[in-house]
Amino acid sequence: MSKTVHPNAAAAESKLLSSYADDIALIADEEPATTLEDFVRQLSLASIVLAGTNISGSADLDTAANTLAQLTFGGWAQQRVLLELAADQLRGVGELADEYRLKL
Repeated sequence: MSKTVHPNAAAAESKLLSSYADDIALIADEEPATTLEDFVRQLSLASIVLAGTNISGSADLDTAANTLAQLTFGGWAQQRVLLELAADQLRGVGELADEYRLKL
């Protein structure tokens, strides 16, 4: 995914990574993502892992990955909407990670 995003999107991407990268990395059993591309890949992997543990919510991670993968398209208005949508889709990540920790 080659990224060409509006400069304002960089701050929003950074906020998503700082908010969710550690929990997603735990589930994906990897180091926390430092780029959006790695984060999208880890979201997809974490979705697969959670689906195999019967923890509900894995589809939200896959949906967020697909949403974030679309960031390279459109202008700032579209990118802002996609970032806000992804943030909403990721809102339950902390709870998913907590439930996953209990199953470890």
